[in-house]
Amino acid sequence: MRYKKVIFYFPRILGLCFAAFLVIFSFDVFGTGMSVEYQAIAFVIHNIPTLILVGAVISTWKHPKIAGLLFLFLALVMTLFFHTYEYLINFLLLTVPLLVVSFWYFLEAYLFS
Repeated sequence: MRYKKVIFYFPRILGLCFAAFLVIFSFDVFGTGMSVEYQAIAFVIHNIPTLILVGAVISTWKHPKIAGLLFLFLALVMTLFFHTYEYLINFLLLTVPLLVVSFWYFLEAYLFS
């Protein structure tokens, strides 16, 4: 019974941790010497992918099949929009975590459906 909770929460926690990882990259806007308004707007813009990931985790909390498909789609979008296919390290840091989260959601859907 305990493994059910682990498999239920693991992809959700992993998705939120990846979103927190993306927030780290948005702090580069501070210290650029630009105005406070510019830095605030740039910070919000840099966090749009993070907000999308958090929204995906929250909106599909009880629907693992939909979450698996959504994270697979987000991995594809991340690959094409940010060109992570050009460099292996970019692909490993930005696309593979989404594929791993998608895999865990599909595993949950398969085991508990």
